Amino acid sequence: MNELKLSNTSFTNKDFQTAYPELLQLAKDLSYNWDPTISNESDPGVVLIKELAITIDKINYNADKNALENFPLSVTQEKFARQIFTLGGYFPKWYRSAVSNIQLVWQGDIEKDVVVTLPLFTEIKDSEDNYRYTIIGQPIFDLEQNICQTTAIEGTCVHLEINN
Repeated sequence: MNELKLSNTSFTNKDFQTAYPELLQLAKDLSYNWDPTISNESDPGVVLIKELAITIDKINYNADKNALENFPLSVTQEKFARQIFTLGGYFPKWYRSAVSNIQLVWQGDIEKDVVVTLPLFTEIKDSEDNYRYTIIGQPIFDLEQNICQTTAIEGTCVHLEINN
């Protein structure tokens, strides 16, 4: 008789789409006669496995929400929070802003000898104030086409004060 060795599988940071197939495979490995991967969807065992995967997804969603709602306000606190989360086996998906290449169009006349530049960290937004980007690349306008290519990051700059 083969001895089944259980792994230390962690379901932390897993959603339904990743937990459900793993649970089906785990149930198949634990059973000698039953294969949930080929069983009917209404099989009580498959229903319980699906409910367990939904529960895992919900618990991880709530853990992410709680971590973000109580996220530290300073860099020092963030460092320790990351260490504590890591020790607990929790690896949240930290927020990352979108970086995009943008094209700016100058509307109006530009004299031939004038070079138009925008300072770094200039805020760009649409007329409805729905989209806000901050320039992180040095934009220089092409005087012949009145356009500019540059890089921008989603969001606005926030002034932080560290240690007074």
